[in-house]
Amino acid sequence: MPIITIAALVMGFSGPTPLCCPATLESITGKPAVTVEYGGILLGTCCGGCEGAILKDPKPLIAKAVKANKTVGAFEYDPISGARINGEKAPAYSDFKSIRYFFASDDEKKTFDAKPADYVGEIKSTAYFCPVMKHATESTKAGAYADVKGVRYFFCCSSCLKAFKADPSKFVDNASAAVMPLKAELIKN
Repeated sequence: MPIITIAALVMGFSGPTPLCCPATLESITGKPAVTVEYGGILLGTCCGGCEGAILKDPKPLIAKAVKANKTVGAFEYDPISGARINGEKAPAYSDFKSIRYFFASDDEKKTFDAKPADYVGEIKSTAYFCPVMKHATESTKAGAYADVKGVRYFFCCSSCLKAFKADPSKFVDNASAAVMPLKAELIKN
């Protein structure tokens, strides 16, 4: 696992307001026992037995956390710029619908907080494939992301994201074979 993800885990799960296990809603202090990735969101467990429910379907667990006003996940990307962000070094964060979002600046946090729903859409599929460079990416190594029509594309770098944002229709077909239904996946801690 890259150092950036480990840093995000440490900050996200034991930061100013610790995150909670989606299965039990108990606070996670320190490193989570097990980590699951779900469309760029890291979900950790309080113990080694909770990951089964998260891997099966994290959506109802996140909905339960929203009702309980608990934050259970940390998003690995800045939702304003789309770039991967190191949660440990991020100057600002916001918790929205039980997920912690990190930002590269206080101004980005203010922009997000004004209309978070503009930056956090519902996704149904993911593509771990850079449609600009036409090669596979990995959830723990992707450099950026963008959401288009319910699909979250993960790019190798921010430069590819910039090209993609200029004209997504030029690139989405390049990743069509890599588009898969959104699902939770175990990450080695």
